[in-house]
Amino acid sequence: MLGHLRYNLGILRTLIAWSEPASPAPTPAVSIADTDTATGSGDISALDFGVPDTPVGRGACPGSPGCACASNEECSTGVCADSADTATGKACAFPFGSGCASAFIAVTAQVGEGTTVCVPSAPKLCNPFEKDDDCKATGGTGALCIDRGASGRFCGIACPAFGCPAGYACQDAMSIGWAKAQQCQSSEQTAGPVDCGCAAAAIGQKLATPCGVVGKDAAGKVMGTRAGQRSCGASGLGACAGKTAQAEACNGQDDDCNGKTDANAPCDNGLPCTFGDDCTGGTRQPGSRVVCNDKNDCTDDNCDPKSGKCVFAAVTTTIACDDGDPCASGEGCAGGVCQNGVAKACSGGTCTVGQCSKTSGQCQFADKPDGSPCAQAEPVCLGP
Repeated sequence: MLGHLRYNLGILRTLIAWSEPASPAPTPAVSIADTDTATGSGDISALDFGVPDTPVGRGACPGSPGCACASNEECSTGVCADSADTATGKACAFPFGSGCASAFIAVTAQVGEGTTVCVPSAPKLCNPFEKDDDCKATGGTGALCIDRGASGRFCGIACPAFGCPAGYACQDAMSIGWAKAQQCQSSEQTAGPVDCGCAAAAIGQKLATPCGVVGKDAAGKVMGTRAGQRSCGASGLGACAGKTAQAEACNGQDDDCNGKTDANAPCDNGLPCTFGDDCTGGTRQPGSRVVCNDKNDCTDDNCDPKSGKCVFAAVTTTIACDDGDPCASGEGCAGGVCQNGVAKACSGGTCTVGQCSKTSGQCQFADKPDGSPCAQAEPVCLGP
């Protein structure tokens, strides 16, 4: 209702500014037969600003002009038109008489031989809706459903020759149906679009629009926008309700609204003995196992499933081991330690000495020094 009052005041100021001595003739009526809603809806080229705004009387309801209605048969004028002023969004049209008041337009209804009536020129202006067809109204105003981003989608009207209603500005717009047009949109003129209010019809019908819930991180940086919905209630247009964008989690959803599911989601499958866990299909998948190896043959190497730390326990069975000495053999484990085995024997000849190489584990032989005693006929060892 407030929007229509501002609308009327704006048009009245325009009419006074003209200061023409004679009133122009009313705009020709538009035929409802050419429109496409229950009572008619189509496009027109101008609103009917030819008749000064005057109070319009309303008779007893139901049936009188301005009364809520559901069908043409309920109205004395034969037309139940779209209206912003009733909870049902419909009201009986006013008789044409000598012309229509400001913010109304003349249409011809197919009642009998044809009856010209006055209907609201922009009954759905600024209503929250979802698609262009939702914004069509009786008599037609070239209305489109304008997408205003996270704020929602709202009906505009084709910009009239005499300017938009007060509180609205004529702006280039792209509709939900990808139609380009200039539309009157709720605006502060210099500050750009502002939220629409909710007329009685929008509140009564609980009209709603898709919107976007903007999520921010702790530093205030925008993380993304999630789909939500806002609707008209007793206190007007509500805030956008929906799940807020938040830090990514491993749940098969795009929590931070970056278009990627589980992207960079922190993942821990709860198993201490794995690392590099991965999130796949909303489920935490174990990564690589922790490898424990103290390079001691005499211990059992395991990862503690509770702490995730490596545990090296002494073997309890007798097993062979390798103490790292290539010149020993037969080593065995005892108390978790590899015990020394038997040294490899490298026997030399009468005049040679055998020794095991700590590098290769092979026996190497060297001549005894000259003069060394020997066990054969020769009393001493001599060189070659």
